[in-house]
Amino acid sequence: MVVEDVAAALLSPQRRLPLIVAERGPVATGAVVLVTGALMAGIGVAATLVEPVSAIGGENGRRAGVVVSALLPVVLLVTWVVDAFIVDGGARAMGAPSRRREYLVASGFAVPVLVAFEAVSLVAAVLDAHGATDVAVAVGWLKWAVLAWYVMLLTLAARQIYELPLIGALTAALLPYAAMTTVLIVVLAVLSVLYAAHVR
Repeated sequence: MVVEDVAAALLSPQRRLPLIVAERGPVATGAVVLVTGALMAGIGVAATLVEPVSAIGGENGRRAGVVVSALLPVVLLVTWVVDAFIVDGGARAMGAPSRRREYLVASGFAVPVLVAFEAVSLVAAVLDAHGATDVAVAVGWLKWAVLAWYVMLLTLAARQIYELPLIGALTAALLPYAAMTTVLIVVLAVLSVLYAAHVR
């Protein structure tokens, strides 16, 4: 059952990931990613609506937050596919054979952990709305623990799929985020140059 596979992938990945990769395909995994995105979208919208308007930039900020949350299923699906191409390319550069399909499945079953990220955001928003700002900030730090768990799952997936050493697997798992950061820096640099040149 897919729900059992998701739980096993999150709680005992070393034992279950190879079996999940052997039994599941990209289509079933894509459905897991889409459902995860839908859950995250619902929780994200709820968190945005609960959060005090003053904390999110007024009504415009609230509308933007709702739109961004609503787009999460599509964004998550596209990111999942693109990430697999980047990780596979990085692993091949380290001498591993191409196993994009296998990594696609393994990484897809790690994605549901991100629901916890949105759940933490919702709890923090509820606390903030009831005036417990300091507690909300403290709870918000749990997001980093969720992200660390997610990176650990991706690293483990890369290590098992590509048979890379730990540091190589971690490097491969983080390549998509390094690529996104690089693109963001380039875009900001171009915008800064255009702004300095008074291009409107």
